[in-house]
Amino acid sequence: MSKISSEYDKFSMPLTIIIIIYCLLIIGIIIGCGNDNVADTTVNHPPNIPSNPLPPTGATDVETNPQLAWQCSDQDGDSLTYNLYFGISLDLFLLESGLTQEYYNSGQLEERTTYYWKIVAKDIHNDTTAGPIWHFSTTGNLPPAIPSDPNPPDGAANQDTSIQLSWLCTDPEEENLTYDIYFGIDSIPPLLDSNLVFNIYNASHLQYSTTYYWKIIAYDGHQHQTEGPLWNFETRPEPDSVILVGSYDTPGYAHGVFVDDSYAYIADGAFGLWIINISDPYNPSFEGNYNTPGFSSDVFVINNYAYIADGTSGLQIINISNPQDPSYAGNYDTPGYSHDVFVYDNYAYIADGDSGLQIIDVYDPSSPLFEGDYDTPGDAQGVFVSGYYTYIADGTSGLQIIDISDPEIPSYVGSYDTPGEAHDVYVLGDYAFVADGYTGGLQIINVLSPSNPTFENSYNTPGTAWSIFVSGFYAYVADFDEGLQILNIYEPTIPELVANYITAGYAYSVFTFNGYIYAACHDAGLQVLIVE
Repeated sequence: MSKISSEYDKFSMPLTIIIIIYCLLIIGIIIGCGNDNVADTTVNHPPNIPSNPLPPTGATDVETNPQLAWQCSDQDGDSLTYNLYFGISLDLFLLESGLTQEYYNSGQLEERTTYYWKIVAKDIHNDTTAGPIWHFSTTGNLPPAIPSDPNPPDGAANQDTSIQLSWLCTDPEEENLTYDIYFGIDSIPPLLDSNLVFNIYNASHLQYSTTYYWKIIAYDGHQHQTEGPLWNFETRPEPDSVILVGSYDTPGYAHGVFVDDSYAYIADGAFGLWIINISDPYNPSFEGNYNTPGFSSDVFVINNYAYIADGTSGLQIINISNPQDPSYAGNYDTPGYSHDVFVYDNYAYIADGDSGLQIIDVYDPSSPLFEGDYDTPGDAQGVFVSGYYTYIADGTSGLQIIDISDPEIPSYVGSYDTPGEAHDVYVLGDYAFVADGYTGGLQIINVLSPSNPTFENSYNTPGTAWSIFVSGFYAYVADFDEGLQILNIYEPTIPELVANYITAGYAYSVFTFNGYIYAACHDAGLQVLIVE
């Protein structure tokens, strides 16, 4: 063996071992590169900035239960969670954390309030990104306006003991309102009624000479409420009596009276029309007269003409443009006995006794023309026109209601047979007030449905109810030998007597004007009265 060979053999074993170790080392490094325990040197990016808020920032009139929504992404594709900060100022509080969806139902918020909010996004590496602060304002229903304009006015005195309270109130959204009314004699009035749908309330049977306090609370459909101020009024003193303040004794038998401005027009029986100056009710004086051919039973004044129901001489029309010198204008001789007359819309409606209703065209007072008629079953004594209907006090046939929408062809609508003898009728609102003679007194008939009038109530006056006049909440009954009867009809279901006066002569007719009561009193002429 050569020396080279021996030297080769000497070093060949260690070299082989070195090569094997090197190969194993390389294999280990390769295997180690795929081992999970080796640290990852990749850089993580935080989430992007949250954006696209809903509601949009700055939005107004947002519903009070909005869903908050936003958008956010991560450039590494990491899944994100969100913390929601919320408040009514820039000092936000953490409302919810760990949200996995990009929306949140807020629940019910306050109306007309500005809210602030932001989103903080977090990835799986706990890196976070805060979004900007957004804001929105909720919508809201405004409460009603403050109740105002009370009637009676605040602090009013001398008010009736039956009165209609009213007020004004509006809503910014024009919603329907309801009201609670507080009312009483205490300065902190108790609740009287609630959920009223109209801005009126009828208060009756109040005490005389008493201060009443009241207020209104208005509610809209969202139960927002507005309380009105405290109002008060004082009722009038209890009437001591009805007193006579003036009179004028006409020469005939005063049967009818009509007051217009400064004059009282008297249907004075056989002496025709008498005109009395009442500019001073305490000192009425003669102004003029016109002697009609018949027996003047009643008078109606309009547009400088006096229309007289003149018994067997029918309708007489007198020009009163000069009250000191009244003059003949025209006439129409009706077939019956003219008891009463009512002028409406260029027609004179005449209660013509056994000839029923006569309708005369008086467009030209100098040339009145027949228009139509309706023969009622009884003795037509009183007439009143309201809307498309004529109401006839028809003697023993009670109340007759006639449709006059076509005056040429009046037609029957309905009737109510009162217990007495119907002499006169006055219609106000849904009620016909009938002076029903000695047996019936005052009859109150509900005529809301003219084809089916119904009894409401009655008051048996002590005399013979001959004529009726209604003003405000009072019915004035000319009660023949028992003079004047004054009834409170604020609640038609409960008429009550408030005062009476025995006139000098038989009370045939009554009229009220400017706080005074004018009565045609047969052989005593005109009586002027006042309630004290």
